[in-house]
Amino acid sequence: MGFDTKTEHNTGYKMDISHAQEKSGQINSLLSFLPDIDEIIPYKILSQINPGLSLDIGAAAGVMTQKMLQANPYGRVLAFEPFAGNHPFFRQALQNYSNWQLVPKAAADFSGDGAFHVSSTVKGTEKNWLGMTGYSSVGFLVQVEKLSNYNQENIETVQVCKIDDHVSEPVRLMKIDVQGTEFNVLRGASNTIDQYGIDLIHTEFTGDIRLLNFLDERGYCIFDTDYMMIPLRNDPTPQKLGMTRHEIRNLSIGRQAFSGPVINRPSDFAGYCSFMAETIEKYGFWHTDLFCVHQNFLPQFLSALSEIYMQ
Repeated sequence: MGFDTKTEHNTGYKMDISHAQEKSGQINSLLSFLPDIDEIIPYKILSQINPGLSLDIGAAAGVMTQKMLQANPYGRVLAFEPFAGNHPFFRQALQNYSNWQLVPKAAADFSGDGAFHVSSTVKGTEKNWLGMTGYSSVGFLVQVEKLSNYNQENIETVQVCKIDDHVSEPVRLMKIDVQGTEFNVLRGASNTIDQYGIDLIHTEFTGDIRLLNFLDERGYCIFDTDYMMIPLRNDPTPQKLGMTRHEIRNLSIGRQAFSGPVINRPSDFAGYCSFMAETIEKYGFWHTDLFCVHQNFLPQFLSALSEIYMQ
């Protein structure tokens, strides 16, 4: 729910902050009460802290890498993107920036070759995607035992690595958008998290409780943000899903989706993941972005948020 004035906005925000550090083992709703939460907060935070290394996992066309460098031009970004069709768009987007490196690999919990499924690419006729022919944001790694479930014409072999193979220093921000294999990315970054630390993790989430437990065990405070629904069945509406407000999005796959905050949802991990699974089964593709803040970084995170929203 948005706030009409800075005063109301700051008051609501600070009330919830007072409980933030107590809510381990739960999904915290703090960010749901703030305006403009989707994909913006982590990059505004970068602008408020000392520069360092950030990671863009599933970098696609480089939009988030670009945001990282715009927020903190003295920082560095290591971007991972295995789909060759996206590389020209990434390099074009970053041509006026320095301090970045593109790793043409998929990130997971192993190193070697992997099967990568790309169900569709932009044809050039989709609304808002002019000039992006050949681009895809829907590729993902397929487990070997599940290969027979997919059209082999949509499978290609890509190089796969663990984040731990490439990083040996503290990380400010890691963004993960890999279409369902986010937990595997985290497992492949275990040593980086445990030995060097990652302050803030921004990850897409569809209901894998293993991801929540992994982060909770390592001292992260987990916040949800806006939710997005791609309707597939049973005519979902923002009202049915409990959204307090929503906006329409035109996707690269040629479909429309709607997104917005959902306030009344379970906060415990088991109930929350059941809520996600039941919504997906009933209506279609459903996900949120989680902002996962390490407890050692939480005071600085909340202080930076306060500065941002008092401007």
